[in-house]
Amino acid sequence: MTYTQPEFRTYLLTFDAPRDLVLRHLDTRSEIVNWLAIFPGAILVCSKSDLAALTGLLHVTAQGWNFFLCEVTSSTANGWMNQQVWDFINSPKPSGRWPT
Repeated sequence: MTYTQPEFRTYLLTFDAPRDLVLRHLDTRSEIVNWLAIFPGAILVCSKSDLAALTGLLHVTAQGWNFFLCEVTSSTANGWMNQQVWDFINSPKPSGRWPT
């Protein structure tokens, strides 16, 4: 059986900066095609980039704040969240802000 990567991946980004600063930064990056803020210091992001590429990008562009990034899938995550969060994880889609 051949395993194909999904077109878009979902990542959990946690950070130690003001959330509005992080969101403004994410809105400038075409590699981040969508995001969903779920906690004050945690955002789900949608991207075509793999984990290493996205981490490298944020390391260079997110100056002045520390972050942790990990890929999230329905088979690697569990918890008590509303349906919008699970839909974002299970079916990541671009927001339409950037061409894909």
